[in-house]
Amino acid sequence: MERNRRLGFIYEKSAFDVYHECEAVLGAFKTCEKITTTPVPYQYLHMLNFLLFFYVYTSPFVFSASFKFVTPFPAVVVALGFYGIAAIGQTIEESFDWTEPKHDLTGLGRRIYRENKMIVGLRDSLVQMPKGRAAGAVTEAFENSRSSFDTEVSKLSKA
Repeated sequence: MERNRRLGFIYEKSAFDVYHECEAVLGAFKTCEKITTTPVPYQYLHMLNFLLFFYVYTSPFVFSASFKFVTPFPAVVVALGFYGIAAIGQTIEESFDWTEPKHDLTGLGRRIYRENKMIVGLRDSLVQMPKGRAAGAVTEAFENSRSSFDTEVSKLSKA
């Protein structure tokens, strides 16, 4: 970025804006990493599981007054609902692990790599061109990259 600013390809304000945005992204990334790497204290987790267990296994006594002989049905619904919510919460808490069901970020990482590789290749070819010809080359490269991007998207949508 600094080299391009010195060569006159980028204005001072644009370079400052890019640095500012990079700092904001880095700050957000650090915050997300702090949130995902901070575990829930064991005492809270144990208390939550105990309260869940106590509520689910005492609810049939409350249901028996109104539901009589069909008490097991609402009790099963309560048990499945509360333990299902607990399982979903645990999955959300550890969403980027390698165990299933998790979010696979491999495809996204490969796409970012390919796009950055294309941008760096375009930048290197533009630095070597005379200034008058560079604008036409940018338009041509943009059209080529858009068509290759469309083919990549269609491949991903079919997969």
